[in-house]
Amino acid sequence: MRRRSIECFSREEQRIIEQAIKAEKDQRLFGIILCLYTGLRIGELIALQWEDIKMDEGVIVVSRSCHDGWKDGHYIKIIDTPKTFCSHRIIPLPRQLLDVIMRFKETSLSRYVIIGKSEYGAQIRTYQRTFHLCCVALGYGTRGFTL
Repeated sequence: MRRRSIECFSREEQRIIEQAIKAEKDQRLFGIILCLYTGLRIGELIALQWEDIKMDEGVIVVSRSCHDGWKDGHYIKIIDTPKTFCSHRIIPLPRQLLDVIMRFKETSLSRYVIIGKSEYGAQIRTYQRTFHLCCVALGYGTRGFTL
């Protein structure tokens, strides 16, 4: 099986994406910055709950992932284990993100870090599209999240 190559953003592109997201002041977009700094997959990001962030240790514990589903005509978030055994991991958080995360946690009404329009947090496809539109607006084409 041939592996798909992954096209990464340069440091300068990451800096520009981060500045654009911070200028928007939309808490939902913070997940993009979190992924840039931690390497989280989108399913891991969308499944991330506040209990997975250990502020006193400055880490994220990755122990679940998710995918979108439908049941009886309604969206459901299907929580599962991460993609592979090695995907279970502990990721250190950069200091510059800790204060931002703490502020978001204090005002959040959801158990999920990335908020959406329902109690179940954001939807994967919606978040992928949001990121895609951000990249296109900045002239970076169609690079996007991996599942």
